[in-house]
Amino acid sequence: MTLKQAIEKAQEYGFVMNGSRYSSSHLNIQIVLLDPSFWQCLGKAMGWGEGRMAISEYDGVSKNPIYVQRDKFPVWIINWHRLIDHLSEGGTIEKYFESLTP
Repeated sequence: MTLKQAIEKAQEYGFVMNGSRYSSSHLNIQIVLLDPSFWQCLGKAMGWGEGRMAISEYDGVSKNPIYVQRDKFPVWIINWHRLIDHLSEGGTIEKYFESLTP
């Protein structure tokens, strides 16, 4: 999936900015990616549902979980944080969205 397709999917499920819908070519991408409502609507579009997941921390060497938080988070938050992790590891926004399957 492309970023443009992700924005369009989120808009199909109610994502709006400043009270109105915009074409994906007229959106400020940084603002969109920081907007929780974008991720909530994308989650609905992707069928992430209302499920919740725990977040594991890894030791950075073997990728073995060393701690699992007791709190569980909505799947859309997990995917939002995965984007942040992906970017912090040198990935691109485009590559992250390519990894999401509709």
